[in-house]
Amino acid sequence: MSASNQTPLTANPLLLVCMSVLYISYTCPFAQRVWITRNYKGLQEKIELVPINLQNRPAWYKEKLYPENKVPSLEHNGKIIGESLDLIKYVDSNFEGPSLLPNDPAKREFAEELIAYTDTFNKTVFTSFKGDPVKEVEVWKYDITAGRPKLAKWIEVEQLEQEVAELKQVLAEKREQETAMLQLLMRVEQEQRVTEDARISAEQDAAAQRYTVHVLEEKYEKAMASLAEKEKRVVIAESMLEATLQYESGQSKALSSPRYMRILLA
Repeated sequence: MSASNQTPLTANPLLLVCMSVLYISYTCPFAQRVWITRNYKGLQEKIELVPINLQNRPAWYKEKLYPENKVPSLEHNGKIIGESLDLIKYVDSNFEGPSLLPNDPAKREFAEELIAYTDTFNKTVFTSFKGDPVKEVEVWKYDITAGRPKLAKWIEVEQLEQEVAELKQVLAEKREQETAMLQLLMRVEQEQRVTEDARISAEQDAAAQRYTVHVLEEKYEKAMASLAEKEKRVVIAESMLEATLQYESGQSKALSSPRYMRILLA
């Protein structure tokens, strides 16, 4: 797998948060001197190397990591630092290991001037290649592993480790996706259960309401039947009362008639 397709190591949740990452190109002299500084101070286990293909730079490097899109750059303590000379000083000052510069102030100043001069030297050398296609091709196609089997083996191991880290990252992302999908399915199932419970509850409420209506209808029918019976009794009572009154009225008239009086007197 090419370096251009790799993602930042620190994007991998499986890696330690405290890990520092040095992004380099194996053929870039500016990156090489920071790489040499890292090795000189014995920081191979503290600073991870991630190779960047300068002819096919990955989009994530510029978009998410280092907008200048150059190498080298160092990811340390949540920040990104660039420029090789600044990085040499930063690594020397912020990491353990033997110091690059002498303690004597005069010698230290001379060493800093010498290191700074390498920028001028490199620019002069590379500028001299411009306009000469043969030299440009020779420089960019130069194999730094030629005659260096240990370096070749080390680079191979580094690339394999990067591929393993990337595979672990892909696996972790898939696991996260599976977890998210499982959580989504659980939420959907829970919502379905809630919906089913609501439907059952609504059906039970409707059944209870229908039963209540049925009971009220029965009570209403009984009340109406009772009322009709009472009305019937009232009609009968009124008829009997009216007949009684008529009878009493007829008796009263008969007693008060002259014929009835003569019968009594006789």
